[in-house]
Amino acid sequence: MTDNHLISEIQSTDNIIEHFNQFRQWEDRYRFIMKIGKNLQAMPVNTQNESNEVSGCESKVWLTHTKHDNQLTFFATSDSRIVKGLLWIILTPINHMDNAEIAQFDFDTYFEQLNLIKHLSPSRGAGLLAITQKIKQICQQ
Repeated sequence: MTDNHLISEIQSTDNIIEHFNQFRQWEDRYRFIMKIGKNLQAMPVNTQNESNEVSGCESKVWLTHTKHDNQLTFFATSDSRIVKGLLWIILTPINHMDNAEIAQFDFDTYFEQLNLIKHLSPSRGAGLLAITQKIKQICQQ
């Protein structure tokens, strides 16, 4: 089974946590994060503008969404490979949820289960928080 095929099967929070926690060394997790960033759903270049830029991130991050049948689909990108992977980790379990489901999603517990935050620099951790706050803000609109 190829890595891309395996990654395409990792869609739920539980699958992500289970797969991520198979790695014992942070370096292996880091490589996995950079690899999964390649699977981030493409964001149209014309939406990579100031109004979709997430402030508070160390790297450039753009986030937008569409809504269809009350379900939100997020699109994001970054100029950083590691941040693209982090975006995939954030967006994969919540894409196609409705506003209420996303508002109830506990990102803090999710990140804790991934054992993620303690391995990120303080500025990267702040960026992760800025992205999740932007998502919650979108859900309140």
